[in-house]
Amino acid sequence: MRLLNWMLLLSFAARGDRMYVQNNSSFFTLDPFTGEVLDEKPLWPLIENRGLVYDGGNLYFFDQNIFIQRDRLMKLNPATGRTEEVGPTGYSINQTGTFTKDPTTSQFYLTFADRVFTMDKSTGRITFLTALKVGIPPAWIDQLAIDSQGRAFGTSQPGALHPRNRLYRVDLQTGALTELGSLDEGLGVFRTIAFDRTDVLWGTYTHFSNPFVHTLYTIDTQTLKLSQPFALPNGAVGIAFGPAPRTTPYCTAKTNSAGCTPTVDCAGYPSASASFGFTVNCSQVLNQSVGTCLVSASGRARIPFLGGTLCVAAPWTSSQPVHAGGSIPPVVDCSGTWSIDLNSHLYFGRPLSAGSVIDCQWWGRELGLASAQLSDALEVVMMP
Repeated sequence: MRLLNWMLLLSFAARGDRMYVQNNSSFFTLDPFTGEVLDEKPLWPLIENRGLVYDGGNLYFFDQNIFIQRDRLMKLNPATGRTEEVGPTGYSINQTGTFTKDPTTSQFYLTFADRVFTMDKSTGRITFLTALKVGIPPAWIDQLAIDSQGRAFGTSQPGALHPRNRLYRVDLQTGALTELGSLDEGLGVFRTIAFDRTDVLWGTYTHFSNPFVHTLYTIDTQTLKLSQPFALPNGAVGIAFGPAPRTTPYCTAKTNSAGCTPTVDCAGYPSASASFGFTVNCSQVLNQSVGTCLVSASGRARIPFLGGTLCVAAPWTSSQPVHAGGSIPPVVDCSGTWSIDLNSHLYFGRPLSAGSVIDCQWWGRELGLASAQLSDALEVVMMP
């Protein structure tokens, strides 16, 4: 079995990033360069989210659940959308807070009004660190984000003495605030802010005139200029950035008897710890045919096989047979599709660790013929 150093995944260019977007009922994965929704899952159980951070292949958020009357740290599996409690903070402050991570140290932070806390990511417990020196007019830091150099930035709500949101540099050790200026986006409040790995600051904003619509902005921390890259799906109370799954198509498919080339693609999040959430599909398949996915942890191959090429090295396992569907006979066309959940196949059949490399290829007999359909192949690096 081949393993990659997990830190190598973090060194890929930011164009390989994913934006994770969460509201109180749904979880989305987006391409941050186009806004395309790549995946959507319902959140279970429903939560009252404050902030969202990516750390070591998982997402974390701070939950202020009014029904259980306590604050707690929660973990969200990006493959499944399922959440689990890490632990209570030890407080029930009942104030709007902000939650973030220092990428240089992986330390979690919480702020409540004029107080800063550190958080133990393994237990959820928080420890008072410092008080913010709020000044006059008072600057309550509503949202906080930390860039790749460990520099913290915060936004404050408008008030009677200052009708615009303001952006600050925040010294998390001393509590000192340095005002950078006003953010001229109208009357409203930032719901969340987060840096991507190129140190672009993003934020979701709710205008007081329409509290059900959230606008996505990028914020230039030098000029304070705001830009709207694309619209968010159904608003957001948390955004975070993490590396995209690393998937590589390779090898050559065999053209089938209808003149089509079976083609592999994938969707979701390949996770070594999730029991579902990553599908490997094969389109351009003969309608009503049956296929199986060959899955290998032994690398690539290029072996003549049934008139085509076997692209995965032995030993390999086979998925359960999958029916392609598509047009009803006597029509013969390429409207069929095969699909499996690779996470499920591996979770129950071949437990792996993060960084494991998996290769997979689809094959199946052609109806009434002795020859076979063979797709190209896909190499996948499993995330945590």
